Amino acid sequence: MLNKNVFTGNPITLTIYNQKEPIIGGYGLGLRSRLLGYFIRVDFAWGVDDKKVQKGMTYLSLSTDF
Repeated sequence: MLNKNVFTGNPITLTIYNQKEPIIGGYGLGLRSRLLGYFIRVDFAWGVDDKKVQKGMTYLSLSTDF
């Protein structure tokens, strides 16, 4: 996929074309549990964009049983 970025300044306009990988993904690990009737999920994941591993992120989720 070809991306186009245009930067406008006085008196110059700069146009940059770059090629990015169209497929992205990610990987990680997680922990699931139930405590006092609440479902608790903790995940740690890394994204992969343009064949580069991104900074890891932690996700916390709390929910109830319906």
